[in-house]
Amino acid sequence: MGQELDSQLVALRAAGCTRVFSEKISTRVKVRPELAAALALCRDIRSAAPGQTVSNAHTPG
Repeated sequence: MGQELDSQLVALRAAGCTRVFSEKISTRVKVRPELAAALALCRDIRSAAPGQTVSNAHTPG
């Protein structure tokens, strides 16, 4: 992750993102707490504002 994540975080903050979920995991790990938290937030937003579009991206890796 290191510097690549740092530069991505800088770009996301500059774009106005206030919440970013990230995790470094092994390919053998089946539990993804940050992914679960991000998806839960998307569900909460969709429930609170059903007429709004909620976009999320997940890049396995």
